[in-house]
Amino acid sequence: MYAIDLMMNEHIQIRDMLEVMRAMAKQLKEGKDVPIEDFETTVDFARNYGDKHHHMKEEDILFPELMDQVWMTMDIIQGVMLPEHQEGRDHISRLADALEQCKEQVSEEAVSQAIFEIDAYTMLLKEHTEKEDQVLYQIALMHLPKESKEKVDHLCKVKEEKEPVDNYLQMLESLKAKYL
Repeated sequence: MYAIDLMMNEHIQIRDMLEVMRAMAKQLKEGKDVPIEDFETTVDFARNYGDKHHHMKEEDILFPELMDQVWMTMDIIQGVMLPEHQEGRDHISRLADALEQCKEQVSEEAVSQAIFEIDAYTMLLKEHTEKEDQVLYQIALMHLPKESKEKVDHLCKVKEEKEPVDNYLQMLESLKAKYL
């Protein structure tokens, strides 16, 4: 199924960025300087690639179709996946706030907050993407009717064509080369 293959591949990209973020946080913990612009790039990636590009395909296309066609997915989507998407957004928002504080005046409190949010976000998203890959997407592959799979695939293809993400993948590669 095109959409599931696409989203699982996006999870690989997202997990790569999580590794970059952990490496950057480790450098901060070791007292090394890390350019604030690099942290801002990770926030941009999380908000626009991870959330607006990837999560919106799940929230607007895949999840509604799953809940409509496969009743057993409703609890995991509404009770786990959607709240985790929001929790991730909250961590990124607080990270962005901590970065703004650091731009005004670097403080131990703001740096500690940034490290905390990175640690929490990266743990959350690593586990979250694994649940989707290993459970939810497998349910979609096994239980969605053919027509639903075709509908989800078509809508994801349209979204991909309308919203190219090459710039975010280039950001990721640049940060991987620098920090990993």
